[in-house]
Amino acid sequence: MTRLGLELWTLLTLAALLGLGVNLGAARPLPLGRPIDLQVGRGPLSLSEAHGYFQLRRAVFVDARSPEEFAAGHIDFAGNLPARELAAYEWQLDKVEKETPLIVYTDARSPGADRSVSLRLVELGYARVYQLPEGLEGWRARGFPLGTGKP
Repeated sequence: MTRLGLELWTLLTLAALLGLGVNLGAARPLPLGRPIDLQVGRGPLSLSEAHGYFQLRRAVFVDARSPEEFAAGHIDFAGNLPARELAAYEWQLDKVEKETPLIVYTDARSPGADRSVSLRLVELGYARVYQLPEGLEGWRARGFPLGTGKP
């Protein structure tokens, strides 16, 4: 390797290491080839925590079920982003700031829908995406507010 080639390789290596170091120290580092992990700054939320967000109106609740299931009953003030028709409903997010906490839930009839919607929200750049593992059933069992009808 020539002296110029060695210097260029050294410079590029140092630049890459510096970039990695800056990324690791960033508040929201890029995943750099890792799969999206909902557990890093995101993930499951307890019913009590979710209800706290609800009472303070500090989060947007996202129902990942079908529009028909949503209309039959949902967490009060929730929006509907059905997992099976997500692309057609994404326009509803236009007014939601990227730092707003989003609490995604479903019910026992739609297992996994909350995870697929959560992953898409993370891909769209939302920084605080949470899942409600107990879902609508847990919310209802605690006697928390419910709504019906279309959003």
